[in-house]
Amino acid sequence: MAGLPRELIKWIQSLSLSASIKNYKRDFANGFLIAEILNKYYPHEPSLQMHAYDTGTGPAAKKNNWEMLGRAFAKLGIPVPRRMSEDVSQAKPESVGLLLMVLYSHVTKKKEANSVLPSLKASNPYGVEADEVSQPSLGDGSGFAVIDAPPGQILPSGTHIKEGLEDHESLGKVSIVRVLLKALSIHDPSLTFNRSGFSATQIRDRLCEHIESMSSHEVHRIESILVGKEREIVEILQHSPPNDISMLLDILITCIAAYEAVDKIFVAASCILQFFGLALQHAFSSRGAAYQRLCSAKEFPSLVHQLSNPHTISKIPHIVAIFHQYMGTNLRDEERVRFWLEIKAAMSRDTLPTSTITIGGIPSTNQSVPSTCNPFIFILAALSFLPNLRELHGPNRQLTTLHLSECLTVINTHRRSLQAPMLNPTMPAELPAAVLILAFLVREVGVALDEPLLGDVMECIGKAVMGRRCSSAVQKAFVAFVAAGAKAAAHRGNDEETGLEKETMVKAAAGVLKWFMGDSLRVAIILSAPLLRSYPTLCTSFVRGLLSLPDSQRVWLLDLDTSRSGEDSATTHISWDLPFLLPQRTEGVCQTWWPLGVSMGVAKLVKNSHAPLPLAYIHILQAITKPTNPHEESVDHWSTLMEYVGNPLVASLAENTTTEAACFLLNNFRILCPGGLVKYLPAVMATLIHVYLTGRGRCQNAIIQLLTHWAGKRSTHSNSAASVSEKLTSDSRRILNIVELELFNGQKLDASAAVPLPV
Repeated sequence: MAGLPRELIKWIQSLSLSASIKNYKRDFANGFLIAEILNKYYPHEPSLQMHAYDTGTGPAAKKNNWEMLGRAFAKLGIPVPRRMSEDVSQAKPESVGLLLMVLYSHVTKKKEANSVLPSLKASNPYGVEADEVSQPSLGDGSGFAVIDAPPGQILPSGTHIKEGLEDHESLGKVSIVRVLLKALSIHDPSLTFNRSGFSATQIRDRLCEHIESMSSHEVHRIESILVGKEREIVEILQHSPPNDISMLLDILITCIAAYEAVDKIFVAASCILQFFGLALQHAFSSRGAAYQRLCSAKEFPSLVHQLSNPHTISKIPHIVAIFHQYMGTNLRDEERVRFWLEIKAAMSRDTLPTSTITIGGIPSTNQSVPSTCNPFIFILAALSFLPNLRELHGPNRQLTTLHLSECLTVINTHRRSLQAPMLNPTMPAELPAAVLILAFLVREVGVALDEPLLGDVMECIGKAVMGRRCSSAVQKAFVAFVAAGAKAAAHRGNDEETGLEKETMVKAAAGVLKWFMGDSLRVAIILSAPLLRSYPTLCTSFVRGLLSLPDSQRVWLLDLDTSRSGEDSATTHISWDLPFLLPQRTEGVCQTWWPLGVSMGVAKLVKNSHAPLPLAYIHILQAITKPTNPHEESVDHWSTLMEYVGNPLVASLAENTTTEAACFLLNNFRILCPGGLVKYLPAVMATLIHVYLTGRGRCQNAIIQLLTHWAGKRSTHSNSAASVSEKLTSDSRRILNIVELELFNGQKLDASAAVPLPV
């Protein structure tokens, strides 16, 4: 360090820098050691975190380091002119010494430095004097503490001034990638994170190899692992150069582009990308900063290509979620719309390969996507299914206008194609996508459609639904729109216009419950269940729809499957049969329907009948009367219902296919209205004798178990209900005694092997 004043040399040597100084003009030129000097005095200053600085000597490294140093000089009040920094980076004579003089004066508060360093003062071409340095006080609110002590000293407050870096391995390395791999427990000595020799391909391959070895459960735990390290990751992101963040994003985006949506690597990469979108939101306060960093990634165009390529359409919901996470919720409405329109423009410029594809259950033409088609509607449909999106919409929001205009364009195009042949009509999946968006806007945003527009939409979709080759995707979308419209109309009131809308929606809902089949009918039942309280006339159609389902689907839907438990028993899933939409988790039918209305619908269908009650009816009544369900209906209601279904229910005890289910239902009625069962005990006894004489052992055992269960009960009811319950118990015992004496020659009946009934 010949050429520097002795006092500066002693000061620099006392700092124990990470690199020995041989040629001070060259060694200080890239700014790294300048940052390290200041870091020792301001260890908590964000712009002086050493892992953000590059140890390289190339132009890019110098530019990055000196830009960050310029921000640090400004924040700390160190008067270093831009020309001085440029001269130091170019190793010009005297510039390094003058810069070190300014730093020395600042950190040691020695205003007499100019007299100690006369040679430097004499050659100062920048007009900077040591006594011009403004010293920030400890209470200046700048967010950092000025440390007036030698580096490494323990302060009285107990805060240790870190000596150099907290982790010397971070020097000149891509720390954010290193921290990610460490969080995922990837330890490979062969990997290097030096910026000068960084191999994104090698790190990506190692990451993919590790994820491939993980179980599905471990892959789904990645998000919780990263959330646990969010504070550390956010801090590193704040101090990372833009190139480091771009390298991380490029690694993850290539995984998104290279693997299918069902692969573990794709799922993990999507999860990590979404997490970093949230982390970047926290790291940078400016709106849109996270999304701008995503756009600046080199591989960003390949991410957009996944949206426009029909062969990767199943990736759309995941990529849309990534974009939404990087845009955040604080973005201004007009900026959000601008970003989505830029994505749409990029999609339209993207050239697609020629091939045959299947979208929405129907093969498309063997060409690339026609110019008149609108694959952007798939993006908006996936966006509308993201959680917590309602707060971004509103009657005067541009995002809402964008959704509405795009979906109405598709619907109108389809409507015109029904009236006259078109050269390039809509793609098969565009119509259900548009209808689902419209359902979202009506249900969640409160968009009201005037009468002419509602009529056009209902006519267009209604014709499509009644078509012979209508796909289930269109049918389900129509159900979603009808349910949304009916719900919105019920909330708005009873004016004349709303009344017409209600009538239209109720007729449409009753129609789909009557004519749809398979999974489309199942979806119609799930979405129409919450409407029953507002539209009681739908109850009978709803019951008929339940009766039309296969037994296995009905048992699952009514939560009668004993294999379901916990949270899973209260929810169900809706598959929209569209590859760009994930299955939707929703509340189960038994959590949203109107038990009183449904039970009256059943009663209306079986009124005055003495034929055995079919198993489908018993399933519905079982779900309504389950003891674990909260019941707002009175005892009188259940007694009235028993009057309607009592005779057919007792008759079903004699059928092998319904006897166990009928016993469970009768026991539910015993819990809800014991008085309603007393009058049917003679009929139960007659049925028991009948099944004994006809040799139906299965029915006999089920009825004996039921009576034994009742005979062993004690009354838990108060007041007048107590005597009724006791009478049911005593009559059951008397019947068992008669049966044992008359039919089994006094032999005690054993029901211990039977399945226990609910209490």
